[in-house]
This record gives sequence, C-alpha cells and structure tokens, in this order.
Amino acid sequence: MLKLIIRHTQAIRIESGITRFQYIYAIALDSLGKTDKAINNLINVHDKYATDTDVLYALIKLFQKTGDQDNAKYYAEILTKVSPWDQDAQAIFNNL
Repeated sequence: MLKLIIRHTQAIRIESGITRFQYIYAIALDSLGKTDKAINNLINVHDKYATDTDVLYALIKLFQKTGDQDNAKYYAEILTKVSPWDQDAQAIFNNL
C-alpha cells in the first residue's frame, strides 16, 4: 500500500511539472506574438488536466487579449466550478 501511495505521489508531481512547463511555454509563445498558438497549447493542456487553475487563468487572459469574450467567459465559468472559493475567479466571471 505504501508503494502505491508513493507512486501516486510521484505521478502527481510529474503531471504538475508537465502542466507548469506547458503553461510557461504558452506564455513565451504569447510574448513572441504567437497568441493563437499559445491558446491552442493551453487548450490541449486543459483537455488533459482540466482542474489546473493556472492554465484556466491563462486561457481567460489570452482570450480576453484576442477579444474572444465568449471563450473567456466559458473558461471563467469552468474556473469558478473548479475553485468555487476563489473570489478572483468569481469576479472575473462576473465582469465578462
């Protein structure tokens, strides 16, 4: 049982590292003017790791940047469901 817990913990750390790397990569793409590519990258990450709040916040901001309020609101709604206690998420959702 202990080995199973250790493996599970290691898997969580690896997945967390993957999402963090992809998040940073997307921010770099955006800073190079490749916002659409950054969004596509983050959508792919979100499809695999739907509860990652950094990815959700980034998607919201990038969609706002491109003027796509519908998608920004869509991901903001997901964020409020993932983090119902997050007042910032609720405020973003309410302002869209």
